[in-house]
Amino acid sequence: MGIARALTLLILALAAAVASVVPAPSESSPTRTPPPSTVPAVEPTSDPAAARLLDGAMGAPHRLSYVGRLSTIAWGASGTRAVEMNIEHRAPDATRKWYIAPSSVYGNYMIERGTTAYAFDLHAQTVTISHYPAADEDDIAEDSNFGLLTTNYRAVPGADDEVAGRKAHTLSLVNRYSGARLQRIWIDAQTSLLLAKERYHANGSVAYTSRFQEIAYRDVPQALFQPATPDGFTTRKGRDFGVPSVDLEHVLGQAGFAATGPRYLPEGFALVSGDVTAIKGIRSLHLLYTDGLRSLSLFENPDKNGGANFTGLQAQDARVQGQPATYVEDEPNVLLAWQERGLNFTLVGDLPLRELERIAASVIP
Repeated sequence: MGIARALTLLILALAAAVASVVPAPSESSPTRTPPPSTVPAVEPTSDPAAARLLDGAMGAPHRLSYVGRLSTIAWGASGTRAVEMNIEHRAPDATRKWYIAPSSVYGNYMIERGTTAYAFDLHAQTVTISHYPAADEDDIAEDSNFGLLTTNYRAVPGADDEVAGRKAHTLSLVNRYSGARLQRIWIDAQTSLLLAKERYHANGSVAYTSRFQEIAYRDVPQALFQPATPDGFTTRKGRDFGVPSVDLEHVLGQAGFAATGPRYLPEGFALVSGDVTAIKGIRSLHLLYTDGLRSLSLFENPDKNGGANFTGLQAQDARVQGQPATYVEDEPNVLLAWQERGLNFTLVGDLPLRELERIAASVIP
């Protein structure tokens, strides 16, 4: 999983960019009102050793090459989803994932090279190419902004453990505002690579786990990451995110419509980047927020066919300021979609539905 990568942007640069986003209203230029990006002024982590562990884990994939077998399990409203894969990673940014379970995805594989991903489906005989595909994903080892993470979370050391036959240090990441533990991570004591993690719901129950069952550090041949299309395969265009930018005034100008954003954000969240992205040929403005660990994406567009398509997912009804909306739970994220004054909106975030509804209610074109 991975955001090179949207959340590595500097906080001071972001604050300066956001301050210049809203131009003075005029008759020829519609007012654009993106959300605030104020980072709360609270004490950073008080444990220097824990901060060093986090810093090392975030940089480890960029300097270490390895092969391993990874198991992931997600628990959600639609049931339990378990996936097992073999991973080959060549530092700094080439990864190949071979899916070995469940049977429905057996044999499929994905090649990630920098900001481009190639997903090979052996059953459908297709290869789907995406750019900046991880712009809405979360992984502390690659994506988190260290300043926001240590501002909004306390890193609490725990007892050492063993993962895949290797000694691991453990840290619990506790939200400074709610006091809830959001994630527990296992870090290789020798290499600092993230070996396992558990993500928790607001009530403390486990939402998602990932864990290396086997791992070995060694050089991985470059040839493994050549995305050659097999004979008979059809190439498809996948999710094509734009280049994340802190120049939000420029991004809003590219959108081509009077964009807007939420006036309310949960404590600790900040606007970190924007881009204009194409999803199934429809250009949408994408605003990315984070608190250093959780991410929140807002997509909006004025296209009459640009509403969210939840085909294949268990969509349920919701309300945004009394208006009909639709949501799905796709662990660890919740997706909420609605329409307002000719614009299509979709929120995607690792937050409870009630929080997404509150955020959505503050988005008024």
